[in-house]
Parts: sequence; C-alpha cells; structure tokens
Amino acid sequence: ISKNMEDHRIIKNGLKQSIERYISQHSMACQLYFQFHYQLTKEPPPLIVSSLYRILLELINNTIRHAEATISIINFREQRNTLYFYYADNGNGFHPSLLKEGEGSGLSNLQYRVSLLGGLLETKTINGASFLVSIPLH
Repeated sequence: ISKNMEDHRIIKNGLKQSIERYISQHSMACQLYFQFHYQLTKEPPPLIVSSLYRILLELINNTIRHAEATISIINFREQRNTLYFYYADNGNGFHPSLLKEGEGSGLSNLQYRVSLLGGLLETKTINGASFLVSIPLH
C-alpha cells in the first residue's frame, strides 16, 4: 500500500520535482554530491515516471552501499521519441559479470525494470560506474 501511495505522489509531483526533493533530503545525509540535469520538454507517461524514479533510487542505493563515491551525475533528456536517462558516479565501479550472472540483486532488478519499459541498458565500469537507459516514447 505504501509503495502505491508513494508512486501516486511521484506521479502527482512529477519526475523532476520528485528527484529534486529526494536529492535535497539525502545529499547531506549520504555525503554524496549530485549533479542533476533535466532536459525533458514534457512529463513522461506515469508508468515511465514511477519506474525511472525507482531505477534512480536503486542506482543511488548501490552507489552509497558499494561505490565509495563522492559525486553522482543524473541526466534526463529526450531525442527523436526516445528518453535517455544517464547515471554515473566516481566510485570504485563493479565487475560487469554481476549484470550477466544476476549475482547482484540490485543490478538484476535494474535490468528487469528497464526491460519492462521496452528499454535498453548500457553500462560502463571505468572510473566509476555509468548507466545509460534508453526508453522509446510512443
């Protein structure tokens, strides 16, 4: 019930405002500096909004728990009916096999959430971790 209520709040407030609120509440507590860029011209559909928010929280939690990072970059943009969500940190990265083997439940959850949206996920683990999610907007 609480997850559904939070999803409703996220959809009501919008993706940008929900992320800004989360960042302002957590940046000092977790000692992680956020660089947030939002370049979407219109609000994505509700399912995409709630899913992207959950994906972002998963990425931030992984950064806090495992990466020993000090900076997190969050970028949303759209181009040619595709939404691009980029997330990166300057932490210690992770071994790419964790995504393929499903050993990290957070990383496998991330892949699953992206696939439910019909999107693609690209990852890099050089000089931290970076994730690019591309989701078609129909």
